[in-house]
Amino acid sequence: MRVRFCVVLLSMGLVLTWMGAMGQSSPAPGQMSKFTIPERDRSGVLLWQMSGEKGVIRPDGKLEVDQLVVSTYRQAKLDWTLTTEKCIFNRENREVIGEAPVRIVSDKMEITGVGFHWVGAEGRFIIRNKIKLVIAGGLSKI
Repeated sequence: MRVRFCVVLLSMGLVLTWMGAMGQSSPAPGQMSKFTIPERDRSGVLLWQMSGEKGVIRPDGKLEVDQLVVSTYRQAKLDWTLTTEKCIFNRENREVIGEAPVRIVSDKMEITGVGFHWVGAEGRFIIRNKIKLVIAGGLSKI
């Protein structure tokens, strides 16, 4: 857990350093713009990647994200992608909570709804309201 937290902090630092090197204005302290934070396993294989248009680190240490995109990978291939307008990412326990509309897409299905809670460490995802599931090719394709 501590290694993941360090990777997130290192990634944030690299993004801010890169922005400065590219001549972009750095956001205010505790803010990031157009950022990407990957998580890899011990052998370096990409497990998931989170990106956003804007991130603000709150006093409680959680990251408020605008225009979140989370992509998960299985055997080095894209598995599913989550998008939402606004949410809170808890870096300590890899949880994402949002009240905005959410969309999850894979090659087999699309799930939309409003309000969600993703517990990355447990692989659990809850959509609270207005849930819609579309299965590509019908139930026999799952």
